[in-house]
Amino acid sequence: MSAVICGPMLRHASPEVVYIWLVLDSKPNTIDAQVIRDDGKVVGRVTPQSLNAIQAGKQLFFYRLALAPVKVSGEADRDVSLFLADTLFHYDIVIDGQNLAAQGFLNGERYIGLTEGENPSFFLPAMQTNILQASCRRPHATVDGEQNVPDQIIDACKRVQADGNDLTKRPSQLFLTGDQIYADDVALPMGLLCSKLASDLVGDESMPNPESGELNVVPSDVALLTRDQYIHSENGFTTTEQKLHLMGFGEYVAMHMMTWGSDTVGVKDLPTYEEIQSSIPQKKITRGPRAKKVLKPIYSESDYQVDCKIIGRFLSGTHYARRLMANVPTYMMFDDHEITDDWNLTKDIHQQLNTNPFSRRLVTNGLTAYWLCQHWGNVPEIIAEEDVRKISDCFVQKNEAVFAEFEQKVLSRYWAYNVPTNPPVLVLDTRTKRHFSKQGLALISPQGFALLRELVDALKALEPATLVLLSPTPVYGFSSLESLQLGVPGDAATVFDSEPWIANEFSMALLKHELAALHELKHVVILSGDVHYSFGRLDRDVSTVEGRAIDYYQLCSSPSCNIAPGHAIGQWVLEHVLDWDVFHKKHTQYLLPNIDCGESVEDVGDSTAFITSDTNVEMVSFGFDDQGSVCPKSAVLYCADKDRGSYEWHYDLAKPNLYVIGVGKKNYSDAVLA
Repeated sequence: MSAVICGPMLRHASPEVVYIWLVLDSKPNTIDAQVIRDDGKVVGRVTPQSLNAIQAGKQLFFYRLALAPVKVSGEADRDVSLFLADTLFHYDIVIDGQNLAAQGFLNGERYIGLTEGENPSFFLPAMQTNILQASCRRPHATVDGEQNVPDQIIDACKRVQADGNDLTKRPSQLFLTGDQIYADDVALPMGLLCSKLASDLVGDESMPNPESGELNVVPSDVALLTRDQYIHSENGFTTTEQKLHLMGFGEYVAMHMMTWGSDTVGVKDLPTYEEIQSSIPQKKITRGPRAKKVLKPIYSESDYQVDCKIIGRFLSGTHYARRLMANVPTYMMFDDHEITDDWNLTKDIHQQLNTNPFSRRLVTNGLTAYWLCQHWGNVPEIIAEEDVRKISDCFVQKNEAVFAEFEQKVLSRYWAYNVPTNPPVLVLDTRTKRHFSKQGLALISPQGFALLRELVDALKALEPATLVLLSPTPVYGFSSLESLQLGVPGDAATVFDSEPWIANEFSMALLKHELAALHELKHVVILSGDVHYSFGRLDRDVSTVEGRAIDYYQLCSSPSCNIAPGHAIGQWVLEHVLDWDVFHKKHTQYLLPNIDCGESVEDVGDSTAFITSDTNVEMVSFGFDDQGSVCPKSAVLYCADKDRGSYEWHYDLAKPNLYVIGVGKKNYSDAVLA
């Protein structure tokens, strides 16, 4: 029987159709899925056209099942073209005659329903009352080199489980805003597991040599800790972990699966240190009173044992990620670490990654994995039969003659999309269509804006008063740090990730201009991650042609499971730069939270109470204003720290408390919103 090796995961969900993503290790004889109401009646079934798999490896079959409403006996008056709003539904998936219960997904520690013994569930609200956002989840992030940082995806799942039957509290959407995987910073044990899983699913792959272009680089033959022979700055890679970087398509897919709770391989499958020692490079060290030169492995047995424990603890909690995404429709967008650190950060890096044959193939491998693991499911897109064949030709048949055309298609694509819910969502791709000029880095090029305009135009018929805008990089950042970023020259830009929206004021103004084409728009709620610290900002823009004011609420949630460099840099700025007049941006207004532990904002301290670098996820809630229009109401950052434990920051978005740098605390009614 075919086995599920990743998923099931709820993806795009609407009253017309709900998508479920999953990956199998073989093509089953039969596969079916159904939506079940609380009374046990089947109200939705899988559409036949969605039963076709995309085979991307010898044991790698991707499915995106589309479940559509069906007639229910005795309910002739019900609209069978739509799932009912604000109604709890469960779903089941039957593979070769075995439902989820028979497959072992409903009981035991790794059950995927919100309650053990129950099928996973979802609901479709008339208005998205509560949505979750998270970003930046690195498996081996530690506090002190040994203790894992809190993984707030686990906390998010537990909260959803606690509120599972209360649809007024339960989130109806989860937005992952970037760095869902870290391809450029891989702990050795995690890399070994990814290599094993990649070998099982995809088999050997070949990549072009960076110098000759010959197809003689085989990722499975390039041992981890030796990959800096290909991963270095001359080929466009800036990561400080050059020795531990994913390369093959199978490795990128495997990292997604391991991070999302696949238990196909685990710590039990790791080799002993003795079994890998011969592949570990050695370095000369001086030892003894005679300064004798001896060889020593660059990675010791104690290093390996510590890393195995860290990865083991992370993997032991990944079933929470699997459970969360099985019960909340999930939408995603990449940032840089899905491919490589500082992906397209500068013009030179962009050219190196796109012209060097090895680097170009690596980016293609990573983007194809993103396409199949993350993007396919964001929208009701049907992957063309021609592309399905090319994926199979490239990664199953290993037909190199097809790869050049396939690379061009993947690398030239713009990945932005919209979600026509209430409120609607516009998701920006700020990586692949950048523009480099003397005026500064523009995160979206003129070509990208032309494509983005089509997505905005498609939302006009909804006449939204509120828009959710997902930008992996904050549109409105932490001003003091942005000022530092813009002043960082040359190679140092890669240390500070010098890519804020304000690097190109024309591009930022153009983004606002495009959004203002939604003529009823009053509020834009911006979801972002990336920076490894979290904050909120409020900015009122009155630059529209008709003088209409639009309030922009920047809500940044980062990281869900990571620390530095944002942690160290952000805190340094708070402590040393905040009061430098040269960095003050006039009327920069930060949202001040109410702290759950009973402290007032003044008790915490005005100057730092608007920013935290502890791990977190964020819930944003919507309601109606006095005119009956949808508007943002509140937000909560669910944070955790090894010393403080869990705590919450609550934001009132209707009448927020604000902190203005250089001025101090202000009430919403007194604030300067211009």
